[in-house]
Amino acid sequence: MKKQLLIAVVALLMLGLTSCKDDANSGTLKVIMKDNSYFWQQVEYGLSVASKSLNYSYDVVFIDKDDDVQSQIDELKNYDESKYQGIIVAPAKVDNEEFNSLIETVSTKTPTVIIDSELEQTLSFMTFVGTNNYNAGDQYAYDVRNTFSASGKIGIIALAGSGAVLERATGFKDNMEKAGFDVVEVFVSVDNLEADIDEALTEMSDCAIIFSANLHTSEVLIAKNITEKDVYCFDVSSAILQAIENETVKATMIQDTYGMGYEALSTIVEYVSNNVTQPKLKYMSTFLLTKDNMNSEEAKYFLNEI
Repeated sequence: MKKQLLIAVVALLMLGLTSCKDDANSGTLKVIMKDNSYFWQQVEYGLSVASKSLNYSYDVVFIDKDDDVQSQIDELKNYDESKYQGIIVAPAKVDNEEFNSLIETVSTKTPTVIIDSELEQTLSFMTFVGTNNYNAGDQYAYDVRNTFSASGKIGIIALAGSGAVLERATGFKDNMEKAGFDVVEVFVSVDNLEADIDEALTEMSDCAIIFSANLHTSEVLIAKNITEKDVYCFDVSSAILQAIENETVKATMIQDTYGMGYEALSTIVEYVSNNVTQPKLKYMSTFLLTKDNMNSEEAKYFLNEI
């Protein structure tokens, strides 16, 4: 009887210790995303897995449009550091002075992680988690030239105002121009996407290759069913996957969206819970998806089993 009682007491003590440990590590983060497109849903999937694993909740806000920096500014103005243990932000624009000023203010009060679009490292945010977009664009151009033996004039269609898109478009362009390719680059507006892309395609009538530097422009291009040019996309959706299977798109480069979300949340939790200093930059990997490798194990990870 005494032995059974002792076992029961020990079990209760262990339960209490576990409960205390869980309580010590729990908290809530604020997350300010871009629009609620497939890309950002996958980032949130990574957040949700990390949240469950690390016993940390989060409140997420999606803005209406990918470039709606004013909504993000309003959210930053209303950030309550007494309610949250940290904040994760995906900048709609990297060159907006008011936005960057607010990031600086918030960063001095609470652990701040920037995702997707890299800000100037002179700002006081703790860590950037995302793709090295210039390197990704540079590598993509190398793959297009060598894996696909590209030839002819290159057209680049990119969304205006996005720092991440600008960086990858620049990386792609620089590589192609250094290799001797003639490149024409057109930036389009998210507010006038369909018409702007039609104008871009007219300007690129003599291009043999079109590189679409982000998801939104890629999906518009796919809907036009372009067969007379080699089309290369960036990021992924069901429409892009279908186009690769149908061979109307040659390839797309996929970012580690799951890893981005998971790493962003765990970075703050590790700092807050264990006081572990975090690096300023945490670059995630990318994967070039083609028809030949889309059923590989690596593809399945990056696709999150779409």
